[in-house]
Amino acid sequence: MFFGGGGRRRGPPRSDDVQSKIAFNLEDFFNGATKSMAINHDVICEECKGEGGPLDAIQKCEDCGGKGIQLLYERMGPMIRQSQAPCRACGTKGKRCAPGKQCKKCSGKGVVRERKVVEVHLPRGAPDGHRVTFTGDADQVPGQLPGDVIFNCVQRPHDVYTRRGDDLFMTKEITLKEALCGGGFYIRTLDQEEKFIQLNQTIKQDQVLAVENEGMSRNGSMFVRGNLFIRFDIKFPTLSDAEKKILEKALKGDLLKPRPDSEVLSLKYIDPKTQDRRGDDEDEYEQGPGNVQCKQA
Repeated sequence: MFFGGGGRRRGPPRSDDVQSKIAFNLEDFFNGATKSMAINHDVICEECKGEGGPLDAIQKCEDCGGKGIQLLYERMGPMIRQSQAPCRACGTKGKRCAPGKQCKKCSGKGVVRERKVVEVHLPRGAPDGHRVTFTGDADQVPGQLPGDVIFNCVQRPHDVYTRRGDDLFMTKEITLKEALCGGGFYIRTLDQEEKFIQLNQTIKQDQVLAVENEGMSRNGSMFVRGNLFIRFDIKFPTLSDAEKKILEKALKGDLLKPRPDSEVLSLKYIDPKTQDRRGDDEDEYEQGPGNVQCKQA
């Protein structure tokens, strides 16, 4: 007697479910959308009712002995491994039509291929990975219940916005003048409206500010929405000496000058990806207690 695990499924067996991915734009997730998809599946042959031929010509499958499965044996050293596999001759039915008497429409298979067009509806504000299920539209197998066809709605990357739940994120480059003095910029929303974002405060590099209720639809509503978060990237200008003097006078505070006895160091740009990396092997690992090695993240 065996204990544990789930109970055996009651009722007739069921054919396998079929899953497929379907890609939508972020605008589709925002507004809702519908796509037509074709399902090619097996259906029970109407001529023979899934028997593969006339009833008087149906006989027990000799390959599997009417069980619908075949036993496979594999030698593994001194042991022999036994496994089961569906019978290819009868397609797990345990019976088949006598040679020469098969149904002409399905060639004795009991099923024919059919094309069905369905409408996959993506609700407004649906999450990435939203599943749309068409019950019973998988392959029909004689003696079994048909499985389901499941479409997984996946979101394509967007050029401007990144989505996290009901919120949207974007990066906006602004000038130093805009960061200090204000101004603003236009954005095009996912429902194709043009809106102006007012810069009403001093902006810092990498600062993140939010526009309320300009994110994704929440629970399918166009009035209850997430937020839009904007990270600001400030573009610093290249100034002439004369412009620097004007800016220095306009800005409050004095610039720090080196003392006469100070050693003055200069800055220059070096790309970390291309600089000489010699000595990394010695610095990368630090010996810990015992034989433990700690690697810097």
